[in-house]
Amino acid sequence: MKTPIYMIFAYIFLCVCGSIAGATVYMLYQSCTLIVSGTHSSLFSLPLFVAGLIKSFPVFVVLTSLFIPLYAVRHPKSNVVAVFAVYLSLSFLSWGVILPLNALYGSKLRETYFEKTYPLPSAGYFRSDDKYITYYTKVDEEGKANGVQISKDTSLSVNKIESFSHKQIQRASSSNGDFADSIIKKSIEMPLVARLFVQATEMIELRALEAAKGGILAWLSLSSIGAALFSVFQLRALSSHKLVNCVIISFSVFAIIALNYLYFTLPIFDKVRDYTFPLTNNLSAYIPEPTLAMINLFIFILFMAIGITHQIFSSSANNSYNPSYNY
Repeated sequence: MKTPIYMIFAYIFLCVCGSIAGATVYMLYQSCTLIVSGTHSSLFSLPLFVAGLIKSFPVFVVLTSLFIPLYAVRHPKSNVVAVFAVYLSLSFLSWGVILPLNALYGSKLRETYFEKTYPLPSAGYFRSDDKYITYYTKVDEEGKANGVQISKDTSLSVNKIESFSHKQIQRASSSNGDFADSIIKKSIEMPLVARLFVQATEMIELRALEAAKGGILAWLSLSSIGAALFSVFQLRALSSHKLVNCVIISFSVFAIIALNYLYFTLPIFDKVRDYTFPLTNNLSAYIPEPTLAMINLFIFILFMAIGITHQIFSSSANNSYNPSYNY
């Protein structure tokens, strides 16, 4: 009975400690985006940390579908029914209570608690964007600057360099990728894998908000992701080697998350939606993306069937095995 109880503590530990770690990373990175060359900046910001907690918490609630099965792999001799019941309850808690509430109120709390304000660029540094290299000689508090601008257009034969005075400058531009200073961006820009992870979480966060506002049926459709992730638990004992089971679980969880992200980004899924339109036409009036819900439910049924079939055959093999021999 200890393992099911420990699973509850593991769930709480992962959500709390993971959120704190995620909030710290979020705070440090967002603080770096506000740094301007030649100015004093602080990496610690309580509003950013709280905003990071609100943003990180649902991510780690979802990732418990990876860590809890891995925890179960480590304790294979526990009561299967009790472990399954506890994990089922935690999944209902995550997808039925925590995540819909976070989807509805999390972004509002984050926007209310913290509003990102970019500082003005500093003078005395060369800054480069897609079109120009700019050097500010003076920047006042109202955002008016004096300086020189050099065009990167090599086709121009004249007027490649021009000076300006009292020019109104922006605190940040979209070309900087949410960085206050393009110089800082070149030094600490987010790696590709991290950017893809952030894009995936933001896209799923947006879909969660739409589903939470859409009502119970819309949220149940989105929760098909949770059902697919829950079914990964049934793969925890496919192999007699714990490491192999850990690899299977990890790959399955990330594959499900990647599938749900790529469904909205790859053109091939447009053909899938067209192919399943005769089946989902009536459902689309009640729930968003019924095709995706069908895919997730198919994964749920498949993984549950694999796990149950493996348990039945394993039990039969153990019952039929006789260790005594006549010599």
